Amino acid sequence: DKYGRPVCLVALKNLDIKRMMREVSEKEYFDYELHRWEYMNSLLTLISHEKNILAQWVVIVDMESFSTDVFSRSGLNYLRKPHKVLNKIHKELLGPIIVINTPSIFQGLWTVAKYFVTKRTRQKVTVYGSNYNQKLKNILHDDDIANLSTTSKMMGRGGVGGGNGSA
Repeated sequence: DKYGRPVCLVALKNLDIKRMMREVSEKEYFDYELHRWEYMNSLLTLISHEKNILAQWVVIVDMESFSTDVFSRSGLNYLRKPHKVLNKIHKELLGPIIVINTPSIFQGLWTVAKYFVTKRTRQKVTVYGSNYNQKLKNILHDDDIANLSTTSKMMGRGGVGGGNGSA
């Protein structure tokens, strides 16, 4: 981003949580997330030392074509377990969390759910809906914003998880 922080794009397009839970054990998913968080920790440590700052990663969650199956109790528990543990270990890794292309159901659910997360986490989350280009100009370069839609579409193809990754 404009401040030198790495940006992680989590494209939820085509996320098939039921298939993922069938084909990827909780341990395998935890190990994957642990590897991803350890990689980000190494990268952020390097950036922090180079710039003499506490570097954090920016997470952009693209909910275009998002399935509400993730909101099932089993889906939420499956996705939440590793993050709950890893967030305790690496609580300073996460910077802003920006949610784009949110369906109307998410707006309502977030209105309720935000009271069940810590104030600190709540302050990091910003929901932009589908009108996000101008708002993202505060933190991303213009060419990164232009590539965001293309990257999200590419990441949304194939795979059990429907394409989580970084941009």
